Amino acid sequence: LLGTLEGSLNHRFIEPVYNVERFITNRLEQGAQAIINKEKFWLDWYIDWEKAIGVNSPYREELTMGLSTRIALLHNDKVKIELPLQLLAAHKGGQIDTSGLPVETLLNTAIGVSATFPLQASFLKGIKTEHYYTTYSDASGQKRQLFEKGKGWYSSLVIQSKWNIDVDARYWRGDTYYAAKGGPLYSSVSEKIPGYSEKERELVFLSFIYDKQLFPNLFVDLRLEPYYDIRNSFMEYSYSIFLRFKKDFLLKRLD
Repeated sequence: LLGTLEGSLNHRFIEPVYNVERFITNRLEQGAQAIINKEKFWLDWYIDWEKAIGVNSPYREELTMGLSTRIALLHNDKVKIELPLQLLAAHKGGQIDTSGLPVETLLNTAIGVSATFPLQASFLKGIKTEHYYTTYSDASGQKRQLFEKGKGWYSSLVIQSKWNIDVDARYWRGDTYYAAKGGPLYSSVSEKIPGYSEKERELVFLSFIYDKQLFPNLFVDLRLEPYYDIRNSFMEYSYSIFLRFKKDFLLKRLD
């Protein structure tokens, strides 16, 4: 693909690498993308050219390069086991701008295992669990971030019911971890308070998701998402409502 990409949640990144709210705040991605979708192998490689520069532009050029793959190790009627590999590089820089800021490149990786169990129980459709080891590194020549390297562990368990209600439990433990495009709660660097950081972050999330088709092609998604900050001993929550319209139609057939 050249131009508008199949971006956002289609990259299948985990939240510590790619913030799920970018589906709303940064919906459109422009650049180049290659997708391979086979029975036992899926790959998404892309470059999102977020901000271009010209001669004497007062800001830096910004682009993101991502690579997300899933390799099927076992797939039958009872279980599907996959090996997900993820890499995201966020780059800011340029040679013809006048911002005076140095070139910056921040890298995040994730390697894990995913297991899905389809079920025929009276009230369950399936169970899915994933576990990832993540890393962060500042590959910039001149370091500007509070931390140069970091790591984290991310686990999730999703229980899908036949009543359109899913329960998603997640655990995160990070050590000096930062992701330029990741969810801010997972980061050791505060997005809200400049200069504030917490070297270690340990969180437990529990999401209740209700997904229902209201009318043909129109769906509603209700979410209640409490989380507990283990290190700071407090609980917070968020709730959201999404309306989705999904419709495929043919523009023109080229023979």
